[in-house]
Amino acid sequence: GALDGFQWYCDHCDNLNLYVHGNIYGEYNETEGYNIDIFDLISLVDILLDDDLNSCGYEIGDVSGDGNVNILDVVSIVQMIMSDQ
Repeated sequence: GALDGFQWYCDHCDNLNLYVHGNIYGEYNETEGYNIDIFDLISLVDILLDDDLNSCGYEIGDVSGDGNVNILDVVSIVQMIMSDQ
């Protein structure tokens, strides 16, 4: 198989359009694309609390870029929301 830069093309996560930096919830609007909002924050918190290592959100959950998915990523999303990205 081939890679899309993040995972195999055949994976169920659309890492090029939906599951990109900070878009943990995975919403996409045809005219506006995606935005980082409270739903992304809630989704990441749920992933961390449930220890959900297999979700698409977990795949791109390292928002802080430190190599781990943890509370620092939650803080990073809050900063993104507060600064309006």
